[in-house]
Amino acid sequence: MSKIILITILVGVAILSLQPQSLHSQTLMDERSLIAYLRGTFYEARGNYPEAYQWYSYSSNREPQCKRIKLSLARISLELGYLDRARSYSTDVLTDKRYEAEASMILAQVEYLEGNKEKALGLLENLRSRNDVPRFEILKFLSRIYLEMGRIDDAQKTLEEAKAIFPEDLYVNYRLGVIYTRAGDLDRAIESFRKVVEISPDFSGAQLALASILDHVGKKDEAELYYKSVLKLDPGNTDALNALSQLYLEEGEFEKGIELLRPLFRQGKLDDRGEVNYGRFLYEAGKLDGALNIFKRILDEQGEKPAVLRVIAEIEVSRKHYKTAYGYLKRLIDLEPDNFSNYMGLLLVAYNVAGEPASKDEAVSVSDEERRRYLEKASKLVSNDSFDGNYLFGVIYSDLKEYDKAERYLRRAERLKPDDRGNLLELASLYEKRGMYGEAIERLKKLWEAFPDDPTIANFYGYVLAEKGEELDFAERLLKKALSKEPENGYFLDSLGWILFRKKNYREAAKTLKRAIEKAGDDAVIWEHLGDAYLKLGERTKAISAYDRSLKANPSNDKLKEKVKSLKGR
Repeated sequence: MSKIILITILVGVAILSLQPQSLHSQTLMDERSLIAYLRGTFYEARGNYPEAYQWYSYSSNREPQCKRIKLSLARISLELGYLDRARSYSTDVLTDKRYEAEASMILAQVEYLEGNKEKALGLLENLRSRNDVPRFEILKFLSRIYLEMGRIDDAQKTLEEAKAIFPEDLYVNYRLGVIYTRAGDLDRAIESFRKVVEISPDFSGAQLALASILDHVGKKDEAELYYKSVLKLDPGNTDALNALSQLYLEEGEFEKGIELLRPLFRQGKLDDRGEVNYGRFLYEAGKLDGALNIFKRILDEQGEKPAVLRVIAEIEVSRKHYKTAYGYLKRLIDLEPDNFSNYMGLLLVAYNVAGEPASKDEAVSVSDEERRRYLEKASKLVSNDSFDGNYLFGVIYSDLKEYDKAERYLRRAERLKPDDRGNLLELASLYEKRGMYGEAIERLKKLWEAFPDDPTIANFYGYVLAEKGEELDFAERLLKKALSKEPENGYFLDSLGWILFRKKNYREAAKTLKRAIEKAGDDAVIWEHLGDAYLKLGERTKAISAYDRSLKANPSNDKLKEKVKSLKGR
């Protein structure tokens, strides 16, 4: 309404410069009416609308045909919320071409306030192209209605037209920033919000919007500055606080996050998300006891919260407290049984994929039936697009010796990330176990080309080549290179010994395999390899002894049992 007030002031100034007769369309015979009108403009300019209304009414009563006075009454009635009166006065004024435009604007505002947006639009669109109206104000008003009606394209065009008239308007630039953001036109959104901040440096909403976009496009340093500026203007702004916290988490700036949230945490001013973020900062910074205390307190005070249970379980897994973590993960699944991510941690610890526990007391002891129940439920939830999920299922099913299922999941993971080192190794291992050496070699060759100095890959590649019986000279070079990096590795020595065996160099194979046992200990596979070497050398007694040691380490090798039985029966 500021533009209307400005027009009123200008009208009042103009009146003062005129002869009394000029106020009426022809002549103004009643000087009291003129004085009352001027008093009305005085009070209107100062925002005293009730007093202005009284003086305009007095003036109109004395000059009932004067359209200018009725226009003033329409304007003041609108300010006072007398919508019916505003409609009546402005409708009466429409017949006078001199005041038609302003009367139409008042009518448009009345229709808008009464919820008749289509009627308001019609009135404003009729005024849009006229030169005798305040076009900028009309365009702003139009854009507001377009936005409320969901006509975003029309709103954008109208606001851009308004900006061409007056580029420094805060409302126009802010609304354009919002529209550009929703449309994904982030460069223009940034430009618009920068302009808003330039016009009004204390407008925290514009700074927050600008910070969010800068954060999204990767301009983290600048985003951080604006988030901090918002918090300086509005210390209680939780959106800015949480966004800045998230930025610090993503950037690994955990100490900054602790510094940001610690004072508010101590004052009890953090919301639920803020407390969770503070706990995460402590966790990521390695302050596990402090993090656990916070999260457990949140559970005690606020009840079961999935986000909190998830982080506690994550912390306990990182501490290798698998039994404790398993308990929290079960509670989490009870709350969110259809959230696949909840099953990931549980399956990791239930199937011993996470590694050895910190102590025997923290080992997960759970029935096969219970583990299988969670596994089957999770298998129905895993997405074809989840690399981590498919990889985990591949590892678990491979350990369970359900190789067809394992292959299906690992191949799916391979399609998602063809060059992932862990998945390629797992696939190669699976194919090696199944005797599908060509498939294994295909993956190992790819890995070796990507990691030519990795001794583990060189060892595995060389061993599988030996199993297939091809490129044995190359396989031997691979193992010698691996042993140059880890000369005391018994498993590398076993691979070299097996390559020598395949090359029919049985004497050197036996020597190398004996060294492998010295380094690796009682390994069933190495003892069996040594037995095979002795057998080829004709040393039957030594072969049987080596096979017996292999069976002691792995009593379930039925194939070897038959071989030993046959040897002893000769």
